[in-house]
This record gives sequence, C-alpha cells and structure tokens, in this order.
Amino acid sequence: MVDGQYKASDLTIASGDYVTFGIATRTVSFSPVTLSGSETVSSNATILLSLESSSNITLDYEITDGTATGSNADYGLASTGQVTFIAGQTSINLALGIINDSDIESDETIEITLSNPPTGVSLSDSVFTYTINDDDNCVAAPVLDCLLYTSPSPRD
Repeated sequence: MVDGQYKASDLTIASGDYVTFGIATRTVSFSPVTLSGSETVSSNATILLSLESSSNITLDYEITDGTATGSNADYGLASTGQVTFIAGQTSINLALGIINDSDIESDETIEITLSNPPTGVSLSDSVFTYTINDDDNCVAAPVLDCLLYTSPSPRD
C-alpha cells in the first residue's frame, strides 16, 4: 500500500489464472457505544480504526446531547475537538474527565458524536453515550408516624 492506495507493478497474469480484487475501507467507530460508571471513576470513550493507516487520520467529535454539564461541572472534556489516529494506531481512548462533585442529583449522560472523517474512511457506531452514576444520593430519612396519646380521664 502506498499513500492509502494499493498499487501493483510488473504483475503478470497467465492465461487461465484468476485474480480477485477487493477494496478494503477503513471504518472508525466507538466500542462500546454505551458505558456507565460512578462519578468517582476515570472513564474513557474508546474509538477504533478498523485498518491501520500509513498516515495520520483525524476526525472531529462534538458533545451533542445529554443531561450532564461541561465546563468542569460534571466532565472536563471540551464540547468540540479532534481525535487523531497516528500512523499505525488503531485505538484511541478519549478521556471524558468525569468530575466527582458533591451534588445530590440524578444520574446524568454525555453523548459524543464523531464526524468529518477524511476521504476513504467511513463512520459506523459514531455516537457514544456515557452515563455518570451519581454517588452522592443519600437514603431518605425514615418518616416517623406520631400518634397523639391522651391519657384517659379519671373516673369517679
């Protein structure tokens, strides 16, 4: 392979021989596409490239949805950015930067979408959802039933 293209030279095919040609395409995907963890755990979104490349492959990501808040409130990952597979690399761990806050809140989600792959690279499973499991929920205090007790009146 040269510059992302398969090239052959001085190829002789004898009469009666068969040659099969196939086209291999590179695909970028999240794996897995959903994940969850406590807000006390460092977490990553794993991005895979199906075939090595002899050159770098860069694409964009964007946080497109979810209930979690960025800007170092619930996570530290920038809302938009790029990921680059260095030549020969087939896996990237994108650090989410989960923040362990002390807020009592429901579980929250982050949704990340990959986009803009270079020519010759396709996207599959391009949306990743991470659920931050809140670790600050407390158990509600039990409700006590109070009965009003009155003593019986004295009898004559």
